[in-house]
Amino acid sequence: MSESQDRGAKIVIVRDLRPRPPGHVWAWIVIAVCTVIFLSITLWVVVAGRQIVTSLGGREAVHQVSQPWAQRWAQAPGPPSEYNRLARTAVSTGDVAEALRLTSMSLALDPNQATIWAQMTCLSTVDPENAYAMTETQRQTLVDILNELDDQVDGLAVADEWSGLVAALQANDRAAHQFLNDCMNVKVADGPLKTTAETLDTLDASP
Repeated sequence: MSESQDRGAKIVIVRDLRPRPPGHVWAWIVIAVCTVIFLSITLWVVVAGRQIVTSLGGREAVHQVSQPWAQRWAQAPGPPSEYNRLARTAVSTGDVAEALRLTSMSLALDPNQATIWAQMTCLSTVDPENAYAMTETQRQTLVDILNELDDQVDGLAVADEWSGLVAALQANDRAAHQFLNDCMNVKVADGPLKTTAETLDTLDASP
């Protein structure tokens, strides 16, 4: 008996050895990356906002007072410390008007100087009619803000008494001398104080 040559067709099974496409895996990767970016932006906004609010210059009341000075002294070369030094020298000679001008320049460049704000309050109390002097409301607001700070501010205790000393300081140069001495730790020369109602538009921009 002869063997049959027709064994039928063979079924060939072809296996695909390539890896399956990732499918939804890419979607998860995109979601994870977007989540990280969103959290980073949120954290940056919160931290930056907290720093701005807690800084002295970031307070709205402080910004409103210093903004006109910043516009007036936009070209002032600085640094603020030099204007502070010159302001103290002006006070020692009894030139309160010049000290107000120089102090406004310093605060225009750096409104975060708590001690200089206290000194500005004292100078404004002695010469309230000066164009650079803070108003009564501004003085009280600034003192309240300074009292909220954690750090001790030189001259704040003296500046905090401004409201009860206005009449006495304007009527007595000697009392004003002592007030400025206590506030700024500067020995004021004997004699009348120089206080003038200067204007923002006519003053020289140089220190």
